[in-house]
Amino acid sequence: MLTYHLFIFIFLFITVHHSPSPLPSSSPPLISSFLITFRHQIPVSFLLTRTSSKFVYSSKSNLFLVLLILLSGDIELNPGPFNICSYNIRSLTNPLHYTSLASLAIDYSIHLFCLTETWISPLTTNFELKSSCPPNFSLYSFPRPALSSCTSIVGGGTAFLLHDTCTYLSSSSHAYKSFELSSITFKSSSSKLTVYNIYRPPPSTTTKCRSYVPFSQFISDLRDFLSSASTTPHDFLITGDFNIHLDCPGNSDSSQFLSLLSAFNLTQFVNFPTHITSKHTLDLIIAPSDTKLNPSTSFSPTSASDHFPIITSLSLSKPPPPILVTKFFRCLKSINLMKFQIDIASSKLITNPPSSLSELVTCYNSTLSSLLDKHAPLSLNLSHKSPITHGLLLCCIH
Repeated sequence: MLTYHLFIFIFLFITVHHSPSPLPSSSPPLISSFLITFRHQIPVSFLLTRTSSKFVYSSKSNLFLVLLILLSGDIELNPGPFNICSYNIRSLTNPLHYTSLASLAIDYSIHLFCLTETWISPLTTNFELKSSCPPNFSLYSFPRPALSSCTSIVGGGTAFLLHDTCTYLSSSSHAYKSFELSSITFKSSSSKLTVYNIYRPPPSTTTKCRSYVPFSQFISDLRDFLSSASTTPHDFLITGDFNIHLDCPGNSDSSQFLSLLSAFNLTQFVNFPTHITSKHTLDLIIAPSDTKLNPSTSFSPTSASDHFPIITSLSLSKPPPPILVTKFFRCLKSINLMKFQIDIASSKLITNPPSSLSELVTCYNSTLSSLLDKHAPLSLNLSHKSPITHGLLLCCIH
């Protein structure tokens, strides 16, 4: 039976992968078409061994199944890109808005939602939060802190929706004077990633529950944040609604913002309008200029909010294996000083030292080296050193 399976595999492999000489246009490739169809329509029973009118799974059929998988030629080791959706949702608890998340998750194979303007308040119930979460996702919400002069939260708030295929590690939030910040760290495909989510409210002097903050304060806050984010010891991404017209290169605010990103070796990847009404680029994707994530951005043309959902595809690969470091050492503490002294006293260096200076130095070095190898021989130690990733490298020069 095994020989029969191998014969079938070799026959299919040669037929599918070997390109025969082209036939005249009037002669249709009937044989090739049949074999390709046969390859994709092999019944399951063909892979099983019939015993007593029952199908029994066998090791031989297991081998043949593996061979057929190899024959298919469309099996990839990389399961695909890691997709992030950055979305100013303008109320996560609005049924019209949160139902769109489930559609986005299916249509774009989303692994992580980064939401701004969730509008979650202390009055939001657990039922509302659970209802807003798409299937197979976990919600990590960071409502806007209420000012002492306000009795309720008005607008703002950030949140993450992480797919269950990812391993959650940690999350945190920080409220700067000029913007809200939250972060999440997780593992996917053995790669660790931290995503920072920012919501900067638009300048306003009319909202009672939000004090006016000048743009200079935002630049100062952002500089402090980037100084901290740049020390992240693994891949990271920054996203959110910055409320800056980045599509207007002559704008002073845009120039200052881009100049600050350049100072931290960061690149902004969104180059299309993200606000539906104003046609301005407000929602951004930022990553280190030398990142290996290879961000690719697009958007969904349908939106329940006044912002387009921004879709970012990342290339998450396994981290490089740790570097194997070879070290040699001597265990000097194990030397028996009494025996060491006896060996020195009986050595040629003491009993019959050379008369010339050069020979004496040679004898001195060879005697001590041989005794050191005898009493504290070299030992080999293999250790792993993690490769350097993003972060600060401190060098000490002696």
